[in-house]
Amino acid sequence: MLENVEKKQDEMVGTDTVQSENKVEEKVEITETADTATEESSEDMETLIEQSIAEAFETTEGDLVTGTVVNVNDSYVFVTLGDKLDAHAEVSEFKDENGNVTVKVGDEITAYVVKKNDVETVISKRYSKANVDKSALKDAFERKIPVTGKVVKIIKGGFQIDVLNARAFCPSSQISLFPLKDQNSVLGQSFDFQIIDYTDKGRNIVVSHRVLAEQEAAEKKTEALKKLEVGMVIEGIVTRLTGFGAFIDLGGIEGLAHVSEISWTRIAKPSDALETGQKVQVKVIKLDGEKISLSIKQLTENPVNAAMRELKEDQIVNCRVVKNESFGSFVEIMPGVQGLIPISEMRRGKRVNKPSEVVSVGQLVEAQILRVDVEKKKISLSLKALQPDPWDNIDEFLKEGELVQGTIDGVSEFGTFVKVAEGLTGLMPKSKLAIAKVVHAKENVGEAITVRVINIDEAKKRISLEPSEMPEQPQQQERPQYNERRRNNDNRGEWKRYANENWDNQIDSPFKDL
Repeated sequence: MLENVEKKQDEMVGTDTVQSENKVEEKVEITETADTATEESSEDMETLIEQSIAEAFETTEGDLVTGTVVNVNDSYVFVTLGDKLDAHAEVSEFKDENGNVTVKVGDEITAYVVKKNDVETVISKRYSKANVDKSALKDAFERKIPVTGKVVKIIKGGFQIDVLNARAFCPSSQISLFPLKDQNSVLGQSFDFQIIDYTDKGRNIVVSHRVLAEQEAAEKKTEALKKLEVGMVIEGIVTRLTGFGAFIDLGGIEGLAHVSEISWTRIAKPSDALETGQKVQVKVIKLDGEKISLSIKQLTENPVNAAMRELKEDQIVNCRVVKNESFGSFVEIMPGVQGLIPISEMRRGKRVNKPSEVVSVGQLVEAQILRVDVEKKKISLSLKALQPDPWDNIDEFLKEGELVQGTIDGVSEFGTFVKVAEGLTGLMPKSKLAIAKVVHAKENVGEAITVRVINIDEAKKRISLEPSEMPEQPQQQERPQYNERRRNNDNRGEWKRYANENWDNQIDSPFKDL
């Protein structure tokens, strides 16, 4: 039994030994695999570094590179070009017209390698005397790299430009984005140019500043459009004034403020309210692709709304005549608020053929408000409402049966109208004229005449007249009631026709848009 126990122990020891040996072998294999992977990783890393260094040294002068800004100081903008190499550029190249630096750490910039050696790599947005030599002109032409040039002389058809110590020609149409008012204004100034023609081994060089200006304008326009939204308020500068509106620069893109959106007050042309170069606050009211509609007046309350709250019917106001139409006169009650005086409300007691007979454009008048239509934003006014009404005390002017002096005011087929007092006109029917054998023509208008007042109808505001000398008619005395009724019927028909032709109520004439 003891032998069996010893045998079993020997078997167990043998098994443990084998397992231990197996574990050791596994560890050795894992270690060898790890060492192999490390060696391979090191080799890959070395290869990548060698490739990066090789690629860095492959970058040559004239190459267009893109990098990330890592630092900005008073003199330079430092850029890393990935893991390849670092470079720097003059900070002056990245300042706007106000001297503000336009890049910051983290921004990506694209520029040309203008100098590269073992010590430094210099990049620039253009070629200039400071960073390249004359041999780079052809390269700049082929690669379309901007170059810095100075306008030195005005010559036939354009300007002579000094570019990298070489003489170049810039046509007048290529010196600016817009035509110059004065060519002398650019003499001595330096600009960026693109070489658009390079022939005869550099003896004939043509450059353009406009090409670069258009590219810059397009970039600014794209960026500006991204920021614009309908309803936003932005400051702009008036660049151009036309008959239909004002073009306003919003910082890289122009918008249009139509003449109707410049002021609540009616203006004939934009130059009445704005001038070129003026800074204005505008509201974006519509975006249609690159078409931007702006409004200046919408930044303030419509004065008509305030007027509708303040003005009341029967209120007397001072106003200025701004326009005469066939149906009445438009008047300005307050800045931006207009109303209409209908032609029927121009003068009391006398027909008005056209508003200019009573008022003239620019004249200050006193009027009474007849109606305020809040919904339609329309205001009706009257001049004659403030004129004395002779019918209020007509007994002081006329009495039935008396003879009065008058003036022939009008002649029609149904009778003669006679002005017997200011604001009072009576009718001599044709039947009365026939009895008296009196004939009037239009040539008699304005003549003095003596007439008899035979009837005053205060309710209808009508006056019936007859010639001063009428033949006696016995039949009228025999049948006075019949004759009176016939006279009233005759007058009623003739007055009706007269009223239709001369006294139409035009208060409700349609308003024109205020």
